[in-house]
Amino acid sequence: MFALLDSACKAPKPSPENFVKEFFKKQGKMKQYLQKSKGPSDAKGKKRKGKHHGGGKGKVWCGFLINHFCDHVIYTAEKFLMKNMDAIHPDTAKMFKKSTKPMVQMIGAGTHHKKKKKKKKVKSVVSFFSAQLINLMKTLNVTEPYFCRAMKPNWNKSAKEWDDVLIEDQLRSGGLIEALRVLKLGYPTRVPYQTIWDKFHDKIKNPMTQSLAMMGFAEVVLSIFGVETSDYELGLTKIFFKPSKAAVIDEIMASADKPLTDAQLSMITAFVQQKRIKQIIGSAKVFLKLSLRIRFKRAKENMAKWGRILGILGQTVYRHGDYAKNALKIKSAQTIQAFFRARDTKRGIAQLIEDKREAAQVVYAMWRRWEERTKLLEWLTENCAAAKSRADELRKLSPADRKKREAERLAERKKAAADAAAAAKAAQAKDEAEAEQAAADEAAAMAAAAAQQEANKIDIDDADKLKRMEEARQAQAARLAEEKAKRDKENAELWKLLHPESEGEEEEFVDEETGETGSRRTVNFFHESSHGHLFTIFHDRKNRPPHDRFVKIDYETVSTGKVTRTRTRTITKPDGSTEVQKSVQEEDESEEQPINISWGSGDSRKIDWKDIDFVIKGCHSATMLIWKGDPHHADEDHVYSIVCKDGRTLDCSASDDHSRDIWLNGITKLLGMTEEERAKRQAEYTPGSLSGDDDIKREKTATQLETQRILFMTQVDTICRELNHEGVYGLVGATVKDRFKNDDYYNATLAKNIAWRNWDTYIRKQIVDYLVEHDVVSAETAATHESEVASARAAGTAPPKRAEPQSTDCLLM
Repeated sequence: MFALLDSACKAPKPSPENFVKEFFKKQGKMKQYLQKSKGPSDAKGKKRKGKHHGGGKGKVWCGFLINHFCDHVIYTAEKFLMKNMDAIHPDTAKMFKKSTKPMVQMIGAGTHHKKKKKKKKVKSVVSFFSAQLINLMKTLNVTEPYFCRAMKPNWNKSAKEWDDVLIEDQLRSGGLIEALRVLKLGYPTRVPYQTIWDKFHDKIKNPMTQSLAMMGFAEVVLSIFGVETSDYELGLTKIFFKPSKAAVIDEIMASADKPLTDAQLSMITAFVQQKRIKQIIGSAKVFLKLSLRIRFKRAKENMAKWGRILGILGQTVYRHGDYAKNALKIKSAQTIQAFFRARDTKRGIAQLIEDKREAAQVVYAMWRRWEERTKLLEWLTENCAAAKSRADELRKLSPADRKKREAERLAERKKAAADAAAAAKAAQAKDEAEAEQAAADEAAAMAAAAAQQEANKIDIDDADKLKRMEEARQAQAARLAEEKAKRDKENAELWKLLHPESEGEEEEFVDEETGETGSRRTVNFFHESSHGHLFTIFHDRKNRPPHDRFVKIDYETVSTGKVTRTRTRTITKPDGSTEVQKSVQEEDESEEQPINISWGSGDSRKIDWKDIDFVIKGCHSATMLIWKGDPHHADEDHVYSIVCKDGRTLDCSASDDHSRDIWLNGITKLLGMTEEERAKRQAEYTPGSLSGDDDIKREKTATQLETQRILFMTQVDTICRELNHEGVYGLVGATVKDRFKNDDYYNATLAKNIAWRNWDTYIRKQIVDYLVEHDVVSAETAATHESEVASARAAGTAPPKRAEPQSTDCLLM
């Protein structure tokens, strides 16, 4: 500590904090003596109140705590450096120097020694004190271990006063009471282990004592001189003897220069053996005691654990039983309460039920009339608009065109009628043929059954068995028919959900599979598109197979202004007369306008309606030209494509041409185009003339770029491993791998715009060319082997393997 304090004083900027930090750095391992402290504290460990002992306001306290013999002492290091650098004033030194007494001169910093004049060296207080302390220890070490202890008799510095309390505190703090207690126990004579070790270690050559420590060796030496274990006690560094054994110690030390007798040597062996036997027995006892304690502890822990578990289970069972009991009570009370309430309510409920029934009938009748009027108004509005549009179209046609159109319609009707008649005739002929075939089969079956019955002589039991089999067959057929009806009902409900119908006019259609003609209600495209329809979505790459998505159109309600509506109501009076009431209301009129079309979640699966240009019917877009001709996915009769103004396309395939036509015509009308305008735009459309979505360069994120780089480096490792496995190019070592597995080569490959799917072929060719260039393998051998590898990959087999490569096969390690 003194050296660290002097070093801290000599620093350019000495500070107590640096001194304390360095002090703990050097001596911090002695935690039993030295500890960190946050400030002065009282006897109870609480900080003192009042002024801050560390200096100025807000200044951090600096100090440490030392565990002395008597108590813990906290030292404040704030003024250590200042006190240490406090040298003796020159005038004081001169005054001590003038004294004729050597002791006075020594007190004045040793001015009694006459030395040659040298450059003055400034000594600190600590260095001066340390030198004096060293001289004192040297003096004490050459003397006998007798000492006297000076005590302060009183606080008044009087020679005639005696303070018992003060004297006792000084004795306890100085350790004198403990020293007297040791002397009282009868062990005043002490001999260090080191002294006995130095005297006898070289004389005793018994191998059993070579592994003993100083303490055990001292016991062996005392045993050969006949000293009983009750005459001494073992300490950490010394042996404590009773007063009566002081002469024995002198005798043992005097015989250190004499050789040991055979009896003493045999006593050494016997003593060590007995000691080790005692150690083994003691270890066994300790083991048994510890094992017994461990078992008791484990049993106690298990008892506590299972007791706790059983207690929890018991509490749970009791709580659930109590809950069930209360639940039964509550349920019983509720049942009794409900019974009495129902009985009381039933007495006066009949008239209330009748009143509510009549009110419900009136409300239902009014709602039905309102619904019928609303549907009639919608039908009139739609049909009037359609009739008006047809009338305008006919008005614009010339007489010749009108006649031509009528003739075409007449021809189409005649052709349709002829086709229907031919189909009906064919169906009738088919039915007649099937009936004849069924009759023939039935007659043959009856004849075969009669013949079989005649041949086998079927008895009554067999007839009952056949009857039961027939009943089972009929039950099976009834069950299958019921299941089919249930499935048809569910399919019909799903069809209604996916194809909302209007309750207006019907249209005729021809089934694609059977060719039969039927009628169906027209589909309301607003409901159809707002609910969504299941289509197959195509992508512009064959490696991404088509997948099914629900395509829907989102609408928003836009107000178109106010309209005046007149409502008429006829009221029948009790006397049978009627009264007509009219009401005029001004209502807000609105319409639904499309916002976007989507086929999933996220902005990438959504197209704003303002970006849509027109619709294509069939496989004419760039994407559908890729899939055209694929019998498993693309069907030109069911495909339509939505073309955007920026060139993107949404390519969909429906399950039938009817669904395709509904969406094609509906989107065309929402875009404000006629079928002729759409067909014209489709004829003018060129797939390659517009920039598609794939031409838009997408910026990759940092994570995507890092993943791409890792993929490239992994590809290099894989190719090097494949080349080593094939054995043609020898052992491709770290030199070749490092040549291609680095960021420079990676960036050069990216600069050439090589697709990541082609990295395998490109990197392999680069590595093979590098090996051929450095004469690792000939060009002909490499070309032959690469052609074999290409053929194996095309056939889906493993590449040919020559031999296991050796470490000397490649010059480029």
